[in-house]
Formats: sequence, C-alpha cells, structure tokens
Amino acid sequence: MSQADLSFDAVVIRQEPAAGAAAQALIAELDADLERRYPGDEAHGIAEVGFEAAGRVFLVLYVDGEAVGCGAFQPLGEAAELKRVFVREGWRRRGLSRRLLAAVEAQAARAGYRRM
Repeated sequence: MSQADLSFDAVVIRQEPAAGAAAQALIAELDADLERRYPGDEAHGIAEVGFEAAGRVFLVLYVDGEAVGCGAFQPLGEAAELKRVFVREGWRRRGLSRRLLAAVEAQAARAGYRRM
C-alpha cells in the first residue's frame, strides 16, 4: 500500500440517528461481518428503535462523503459502554478505527462520562 492510498481529502465523523440510512447500511454490514467471523453466535447488535432515547450515541465516519465506519456507546451505570467500532473492509488498516474510537471516547467525555 502506497502513502497515496492512506491520504484522504476529508474525514468527517458525525453523530447521527442509528435508524438513519448510513447507519443502517453500516450496521447491516457489521452484522454480516460478525456472522461470518462467529457463525451461530448471538451478535448483541444495535437495536435502532429507541436507541437515542436510552442515552446511546451513534457516530458515522465519512471519507470524502462516503460512509465507511461507525461507532457507538451507551450508558452503563456511571460509565459509558463501547458498543461498536466498525470500518468497512476496504477501508481498514488506514487508521480510521483509531480516529473513530477517539471520537466515541470524546463524545462520551462531553456527555459527562469519566470511564468507558
């Protein structure tokens, strides 16, 4: 992989509804990935209905306008529980999951959580 393969014009991470189109496409791809890796295991996935009402937060990572990753957390007592960090297969090994995890942690800190 060349250095040019690692550069992006724009990386944007936004909080979005888990029921939104980009989120749903990423969640479906994540669930399929987990099923391939762990056939028959329960995925404990993200239920989009009531997701935000329960204090959960869902983030979508865009590269040059394309949704390529997502991350989420939910309240767990006085801490925030990391639900998912996912980057589409063709976009992995470029540091995007690291950026996404940092954004999830920062959003949890802004929400008042000191532990994750």
